[in-house]
Amino acid sequence: MPNYWILKTEPSTYSFDDLEREKSTRWDGVRNNLALKHIRTMRSKDPVLIYHTGKDKAVVGEAEVTTDPYPDPEADDERIVVIDLRAAGRLPNPVTLSAIKSDPAFKDLALVRMGGSRWFQPPRASGNASGNSRDAEGRGGLSRRPPPETASPRRGRPQRLRA
Repeated sequence: MPNYWILKTEPSTYSFDDLEREKSTRWDGVRNNLALKHIRTMRSKDPVLIYHTGKDKAVVGEAEVTTDPYPDPEADDERIVVIDLRAAGRLPNPVTLSAIKSDPAFKDLALVRMGGSRWFQPPRASGNASGNSRDAEGRGGLSRRPPPETASPRRGRPQRLRA
């Protein structure tokens, strides 16, 4: 069963538009030990939601982890790991942090408890809420199913959502 992730990124540094244009990228720049611990648990094919911090504060797209974690080839520290990621599609409608906060199913999500642009801690799951980005009719939105995690790379930090 795959893990689900939310990757947080500041769009002025690296946006979902950049990921779509490049098709894939190395998710690097993470130095926080807890965030690196989460990255080490990511696996190829894990689904990802891309969350824009800053003024946007919204989930804007979907992606997929395409590699298992590996040492960052540009870091001098072997503990620094990265993953590769590919764009999987833009949400038809961004899902704002306020919309996520208004859904009681997400009350324990670190993105909700600590805000969209702050450092995170693993959430305390209180149910089966998840970051599935499309509802039954294919519109952008959040639905209920096993939850995701978040990370922001160079861009960010990962946070896994646990079922």
